[in-house]
Amino acid sequence: MNIAQLQEATGWTCIGSDTSKTKEIIGVFTGDLLSWVMGHGETGNAWITVQAHSNIIAVAVLRELSCIVVAHGARLNEDALEQATTEDIAVFYCDLSSYQAAREFVRLGF
Repeated sequence: MNIAQLQEATGWTCIGSDTSKTKEIIGVFTGDLLSWVMGHGETGNAWITVQAHSNIIAVAVLRELSCIVVAHGARLNEDALEQATTEDIAVFYCDLSSYQAAREFVRLGF
């Protein structure tokens, strides 16, 4: 499944370029401790978090994550939004809890 297909399947708002929406999602990682994500996130993972600052974009780039799902209704600040655009990282806004967002991925076959 790619990012555009995830957006269609969930209805979550996606911030990202057309290029970022073609990235494939091969797994899911959930967590809010950035050092843990850096150590355990895998290339191609969609990352579910409640963090909404520019450091999450840096972690996503470092680990080559496919996208970030910002859960619990959190929203990126302006710096993070600009950095996501610059780094071509797709970011989903999701009003569900992290647990409920993870369940959506399970429903979709992950």
